[in-house]
Amino acid sequence: MKKIFTAMVFVLMAALSGSVWATGTFGPAPEMPGQGYFGPAVPDIKINGSDGPIVTGSHEMVTLELSMSPGILNGRDVDWWVGCQTPYQAPNHRYSWVAETLWWTNDIRRSYSGPLFEINSYKIATMPLSAGEWIFYFGVSDNTGLPVGNRLGIDSIQVSVMDTPESAQEAASVRLKKIFTEEKFKTLFPHANEGRASSIKDAAQNLYSYENMVKGLDSKDEFKVFISQADDTNKKLELAAILANWAQETTGGWPDAPGGYTSWGLCFYEEVGVRGAEAPDSMKPDERIKENERICNSFRYYDASGTAARDYLPTVAPSCPPISDGCFFGRGPIQLSWNANYGRFSEFFYGDKMALLDDPDQILRDPEAAFASGFWFWTMYNSSEFIPEKTCHNVMVEEGVKGFGKTLNIINGGIECNHSLPELKPDRQNPNVLVVDKTRRRADHFHAFAIEFLGEDTCKELFPTRPAGVATNAEEWNNYYKEILVGCIPGNSQ
Repeated sequence: MKKIFTAMVFVLMAALSGSVWATGTFGPAPEMPGQGYFGPAVPDIKINGSDGPIVTGSHEMVTLELSMSPGILNGRDVDWWVGCQTPYQAPNHRYSWVAETLWWTNDIRRSYSGPLFEINSYKIATMPLSAGEWIFYFGVSDNTGLPVGNRLGIDSIQVSVMDTPESAQEAASVRLKKIFTEEKFKTLFPHANEGRASSIKDAAQNLYSYENMVKGLDSKDEFKVFISQADDTNKKLELAAILANWAQETTGGWPDAPGGYTSWGLCFYEEVGVRGAEAPDSMKPDERIKENERICNSFRYYDASGTAARDYLPTVAPSCPPISDGCFFGRGPIQLSWNANYGRFSEFFYGDKMALLDDPDQILRDPEAAFASGFWFWTMYNSSEFIPEKTCHNVMVEEGVKGFGKTLNIINGGIECNHSLPELKPDRQNPNVLVVDKTRRRADHFHAFAIEFLGEDTCKELFPTRPAGVATNAEEWNNYYKEILVGCIPGNSQ
């Protein structure tokens, strides 16, 4: 029977890739699209590796993937349902795929009737979708042939498809170069690579270059979604947002830095002061033990117990203290951290999760991989507990300026977001000036870069009014930062 269903899946793939759009539905939907009813059997449907909801463009490719955990019902005869709700008008608003005819029908009908069995992963189609709202379903029910029968498990995913031009299919770097030239790169990052700050001898000498950024962007088709959706203004805002986060993650700037601290992004290759860190010998033995424990807990970035992390463990656990080369501290433009993220990205980019799990420093030797890690996190990472099922790309496409705070919440929400802004304190050397922390500096980078791409006049309409000069009035500046960091700092209107 498995062979019958496997044949059904491959014919389904052929149908989807042909002239018929992937359309259809089966049975009653869960109460909320993107959620599921999981009884004894647990079906799972994903698009582009996500449980959704997702936002994509009409010329972007989406991949539909099914899996099934039959549980105690393994081998039981059931009705299988595969299909989706379409943005079209009746009678083309819903379709079911029927195994008996090996074709789609615009009606609610079962796809196949037969034993329930485990499906680890079937990528049944990769195709574009027309603009509109789609809901895809995958489920099983009692063997009655009726969709209103006893549902044993059903899952769904909502897909919002925006109408995008065919140019979205071109290399992402072609779009990038139209709005972000190498000359502009040098203007925004005049001190790129000056920090370097990597103790490995074979780290790339010019890791952060325009050429390497372009190579990283074009390295995977999945990155084509970057700056491909929404209008030209939001595309430029998305570009400003990703560069702002990279700049702050790798900044070598300080309050009185020449040209201002916003010009000192893409300096440091890795998290500063972490590699080799350990408590000084001068500390008392008991204090030294506690300090080393704190250092290891803070900067080893290694989780062997979490549900997701257990699938991404190195051959040998990284040692500490001191913080060893095998620890998963921040590296590259996005400062990729934690073993699970290294493993996921390594699996995606190299096709082997162990490539970076056993050698995380490879990111510093491979400039293309370094920038690819930044684009991967931006366009594909959707596992934030604070902004669930959304990528940085999603929130910028959907919300523009107001999405920026959410990108920070996705990147570093556990540390920088979901609490009040830190108190602005006077500078030690100049007490009349308030010291701006890294969270506020991200907003400064974003605003400054947006002006570079959109101009002062447009940004005055899009951004909250920035107080003039340096930070001196805490209340005035905090009001500005709270508004620009909506989605990160609580207590603001969403």
